Amino acid sequence: MNKKEYLEKIKSMDHKSPGYLKAILEIEPPKEYSVKVELSLKPDAHKDKNLPRWVRNIRKNLNKSVFKVYQYLSSSHDDPYNLGFHIGAARELKEYLFKSFKNLEEFAGTEIDSEEVEIYKKDFRMVEGLERKTKRELSSLSPSYQSIFHKGISDGLVAIFTEDGLMKGEKENTKISLLLLISWPILHDTIKTRRQLYDWLLFCLGPNQVGEFKRIEQMLMRIKFSPAKPGRPKKSH
Repeated sequence: MNKKEYLEKIKSMDHKSPGYLKAILEIEPPKEYSVKVELSLKPDAHKDKNLPRWVRNIRKNLNKSVFKVYQYLSSSHDDPYNLGFHIGAARELKEYLFKSFKNLEEFAGTEIDSEEVEIYKKDFRMVEGLERKTKRELSSLSPSYQSIFHKGISDGLVAIFTEDGLMKGEKENTKISLLLLISWPILHDTIKTRRQLYDWLLFCLGPNQVGEFKRIEQMLMRIKFSPAKPGRPKKSH
């Protein structure tokens, strides 16, 4: 399905109907949306001028909270701590992700696309293969390297969530910011006003998570989200 067909399908649905979420999940988004979301999740996304300013600003905010732990790590596998940390964090993320898939399926009454799940499994298998390879080589490495590597895994296993399942560094708007970040391409193409976005957030997260419109409006102003200028429309002459 191309972008135009996808947007027409989305716009034709009644977001207040009970089956709305299930229907949305059954529509495969265009490839370009997936690519755009991947861009926004990269380590340097806050500097990427190809992303809208409000998306870059969300990343800047998240880099100070839930993504903070990753800001000081290199991707080099020559560093035993970094290598162990990424392996541990991948384990934690895998457990959370597949638990979330199960919860989403139960909530929406539909199954996640098996091909999509297999893509995630393939990514994790690559990390698991790296972990097995490293552990086979550990016996020939120095005790200091082994100790630092295992310390990295230990820290990575608790990098993102607390024992209660809450995100570390989570702030008042964290869940909202994460939802906006992973949904930004469709929002960018379909949302025209702050009030529209507020209604969408209410549907996705509920009033307890979202709060009053004024609160969300202030948040959107801070990240420079302004799809349409507020105020009365100009009179035509």
